[in-house]
Amino acid sequence: MEYLEGCPLNQVISSRPLELERILDVCIEVAAGLDAAHARGIVHRDIKPASIFITAEGRAKILDFGLAQVASKKEQTKPETMDTLEVDEAHRTSQVYRSELWHICPQNRP
Repeated sequence: MEYLEGCPLNQVISSRPLELERILDVCIEVAAGLDAAHARGIVHRDIKPASIFITAEGRAKILDFGLAQVASKKEQTKPETMDTLEVDEAHRTSQVYRSELWHICPQNRP
């Protein structure tokens, strides 16, 4: 297990607003982390500021994969033939990944 010094993003943003450049840096790092997880078929399913940790060095780390799911092999692999069912499954998996990325954008939070 990795030891981290810093605090969750929700604490960082509650104390003061972040500058646009910093927001973009955090979003890019979180998107890269989610992309790495998605490439391995892992969907976090609970991405929110409390699940993002900002280290003392200013790096963003994704925490709390407790609700994560692993996509089935059929959802992870590209089908050789595309029938309606396979297209629907591919679309649904793509929507799940995009949904996680949608939630990290500050303007999309309630």
